[in-house]
Amino acid sequence: MVAIDSVFVPETQRHTWTMLLVDDDDADVALFHSWMQRADRPWEIRRATSMREAVVELDREPAPDLIVCGLALPDVSGMQAVRSLVSASSGIPMIVLSGSNRSDVAERALRLGVEDCISREEMSEDVVRRAIRFALTRHKAQRRLAALEASLQQADSELDDYAHMVAHDLRAPLRTSRLFAEEIAHQLDGSDEDVAAMSRHLNETLGQLDRLILSMLDYAGLRGSIPIPEPVLCEPVIEFVLGQVSSDLADARPEVRLDIESSASVLATRELLIRILCNLVTNAIKFRSPHRRLELDIDTVTRERTLQIRVADNGVGVPFNQRERIFEPLERLDPSVDGTGFGLAICRRMARSIGGDVWVESAEGPGTVMVVELLRPTDRYRTAPASVFDWPGPASM
Repeated sequence: MVAIDSVFVPETQRHTWTMLLVDDDDADVALFHSWMQRADRPWEIRRATSMREAVVELDREPAPDLIVCGLALPDVSGMQAVRSLVSASSGIPMIVLSGSNRSDVAERALRLGVEDCISREEMSEDVVRRAIRFALTRHKAQRRLAALEASLQQADSELDDYAHMVAHDLRAPLRTSRLFAEEIAHQLDGSDEDVAAMSRHLNETLGQLDRLILSMLDYAGLRGSIPIPEPVLCEPVIEFVLGQVSSDLADARPEVRLDIESSASVLATRELLIRILCNLVTNAIKFRSPHRRLELDIDTVTRERTLQIRVADNGVGVPFNQRERIFEPLERLDPSVDGTGFGLAICRRMARSIGGDVWVESAEGPGTVMVVELLRPTDRYRTAPASVFDWPGPASM
């Protein structure tokens, strides 16, 4: 029998890796000693025959680099042994030795946080060595990824603080300048029409700059936490958006046609969907053609896993080679039209934050078709960054 404190230390001055082998099967322990003696790297093997001994070993210095654990221990067995070791090991990579080759056993162990699960029936020197290499490599990559994520979060937080500081420092003198411009116009009281006109123009320019700063802050703020979506019915939101822009619609006098499925819904937040659609409808009004009455069509199209909300107009349109450029921050295809150049960039970033997208689709004849595609409530939402792994992408792109 191999004693609890027996170890194998190859005669080498190279860094020694430490394995905690939690198993009461003497034959398998002897195999591990034999296999690791022939390994490419030097290994020290500590053994524990029960969970209680394993916990004691985990308190020893240095901590083991790897844990190999059987599922049939005298004081605890099955998945409870895995849970106990994962909880006590503070992130040390672990391989489980299972007496069964059933796939559900391996799946349950992997879900609990182990790196690999080996069936004793299929255990061999090559299988064990591959599993060890995989476990150590994956664990190292995860630690690097966690460190990088922490560094990025810190940088993101500092950038957000810096953006708000700069915005505050810029907006304060802007507000003062606007007050001066308004006071100059008030003092002149029409006595010098040219100077009064310049004063009004200055005030409008300063107002535009203030809106630009607010838009930059809005865009930067979307880097933060991902909103938690919930099922949102589209029809009430679209009707609300049309009510919000009713004064602009009254000026444009468009022909508005709706084809919204009454049950159409998406995974989003109501506020987010309102902001996206309000921007798209407002753009359709702002970029209408002066040569024809504006026609605005809003409809929904249900896909297998997503739902599209399509906003089509017969306005001036978007040149084919500019269809991606309009989603870049500060891009304005027509500087004569009021705006900051952040609207569509914000729309796309908001949609992608919950696994969706916004893009321009080809239109027959004049005009533009803007498409918002979001996941449907029948799909489980996965909290992930913009590049959601199982997002199928725009169906029409």
